[in-house]
Amino acid sequence: MANTNEVWTTNADARQRRLYNFLKRRGNHFTLQQTVADALPKFYAYDSRYNFHDSSARMWMTKDIQTINDSPDYEKIIISSAAGIKLSTKREFNDYIKSQYALVWSKYHRTRRKEQKGAKDGQSVLGENAEGIDHIIEAFISEDE
Repeated sequence: MANTNEVWTTNADARQRRLYNFLKRRGNHFTLQQTVADALPKFYAYDSRYNFHDSSARMWMTKDIQTINDSPDYEKIIISSAAGIKLSTKREFNDYIKSQYALVWSKYHRTRRKEQKGAKDGQSVLGENAEGIDHIIEAFISEDE
């Protein structure tokens, strides 16, 4: 018997086509990923006794959405929010892409601040008195701590 990853990979094209076509039929309506999985159990089977969010079905659906959005073979763009997933309208896409860039920009600034903080390791901080150095910056803990 093939392992689960082989089954998921082998059926990837069929899964992605079914997901895309399912969302096309849904039109301008958000659909929860769990609802999609319930509608397409052959492609996104999961055990309903457990949290859907942690399931391999949700993980594969998320990967399929990314693949569809990255592929030139699919014209439409899938967006996601707390309300679910759907094919995007132009207005929704504009709002969505702005929010995605805002997240990237925010993460870039946080990462840059961390980088700057790390770069100060070993630098001396001048004291306000005549003795000179107040302390040496230690941006990192030692391996032994």
